[in-house]
Amino acid sequence: MEIFAVNRAPLFLGEGGILLAETQITLPHAKGEDKASCAVNHFYKGIGDALERIAREVLLPISRELYEKSDDPRKRLTHRPFRLICDCTITTEGDCVIVKRTLTVRHRGRAVYERKDRERITEEGLVLP
Repeated sequence: MEIFAVNRAPLFLGEGGILLAETQITLPHAKGEDKASCAVNHFYKGIGDALERIAREVLLPISRELYEKSDDPRKRLTHRPFRLICDCTITTEGDCVIVKRTLTVRHRGRAVYERKDRERITEEGLVLP
């Protein structure tokens, strides 16, 4: 099974011309229509959808609240969005594919959250921790 990294279209969330949150998501994608490839793609599609939901339902309200509470008269120009970034590296180990994912939430150039995950994908399409 051939697996490669694919960038999702970035998601830009804002109101009134102000960018409040954005996503940059790169996840694995298996080439092919066989059962194993479909299982792998379904797994990572679910992760991508969940990350976009987090941006909409968690980061957007937090960023909106920070913007509205700001007393800075130049806040329209100085407000910085939250950035949700998911990156992955794909390697092989024997007959398995190893995916290492890093999820980072950044605000004002600093990482405010980071999580690293690793999955082993078998030829049968099983995604194992």
